[in-house]
Amino acid sequence: MFTKESIISTNLKIVPQNQEYIVGKNENYIILDDEGVEILKYLNGEYSIGEIENELLGEEEVDLIDFVETLYSLDLIDNIDGKNVENIKSKKKTITKFDKFLASFFFNKICVMLYILLLIITPTFCIVHKVYPNYKSIMITDYSGLNILIFLLVSWLLLFIHEMGHYLASIKLDIKTSFSISTRYFWVVIEANLNELWQVESSKRYVPFLGGIFFDITMLFTALLLKVYVLDYKLLDLLIFILAYRMIWQFLVFLRTDIYYLFLTFTNQTSLNTDAKSYLKSLLFNTKGDFSKIVRLYSIFIIIGFILSIVLFLGFQLPSLLVILKNAYYQLINNNIGTVQHIDGIITFMVIIVDLTLWIIGFMNKKRSNSNENNRIETY
Repeated sequence: MFTKESIISTNLKIVPQNQEYIVGKNENYIILDDEGVEILKYLNGEYSIGEIENELLGEEEVDLIDFVETLYSLDLIDNIDGKNVENIKSKKKTITKFDKFLASFFFNKICVMLYILLLIITPTFCIVHKVYPNYKSIMITDYSGLNILIFLLVSWLLLFIHEMGHYLASIKLDIKTSFSISTRYFWVVIEANLNELWQVESSKRYVPFLGGIFFDITMLFTALLLKVYVLDYKLLDLLIFILAYRMIWQFLVFLRTDIYYLFLTFTNQTSLNTDAKSYLKSLLFNTKGDFSKIVRLYSIFIIIGFILSIVLFLGFQLPSLLVILKNAYYQLINNNIGTVQHIDGIITFMVIIVDLTLWIIGFMNKKRSNSNENNRIETY
């Protein structure tokens, strides 16, 4: 597509990050060194690729066509030979006045301070009042199919509210996020695309990355207050269990959770997860590599988190699923068609099929988004 005569123009934001630079626009960002940034200065619509290689870069050996093709694949080129590159993704997303109002309401300085205070108070409140999450809270009714349906509906509603926290916190910085279904090993997740946060200085990224946790802790504390002082309903127990489980899940940083991105920002890293995995591979295959202390330390959390995730899956999720499937199977073969028990068994299998379908969709989305991982920052 590109030749030595091609004239390329880009208009990218460049943010210094340690000894490298985060470069990009909209939702697409890559990591470049000094040489890469220097080349970008020449991709201004005035010089052809051949002129840049022969005259401006001098004796430096750079495969500029390959570099330009990489930029093009990431939608980071504006003009080719004077013609605009039409790309729907590159169009600026509009932010409504209502969105801005909600963002200002939920993420002003006072609210952010209250959220942080709740992060401290809530665990203490649980200990003092001896209110702890229990997986038995899932059993709201006597029907397993109805229970799993309620559990998934409530889970997805809470997940939507969590992602709205990220969305509104980003709106406060005039950044509008998009959503997609993805996976984290065994878990289906909805992701708010926060990649545009890399264009702002690191000190401004913390609140958007914490936006979902802020909403979670607010809902959790509210549910605890209602349970202790007002109502002792099973639905509140379910809310407490799901929200507490998700708060713990955030500490599985190897899954690139919200807390991982906080750590990434705090340490001024751009690919901590990837670097730590490379370090572990070097230990496994006895190869040499230059890794920082932060990377070596973080690799320990990857090992612990991975083991914990396996324990959670094999010790809780898989056994629970097998029991539910077994009960549903017997409900179908031991009861007449049309009875409540028979319908409950059908509901169980339908809900599981829907959840499995969502996992497959999420897996395919993740696989598609990882198709151009080279030199990209670790996307949210």
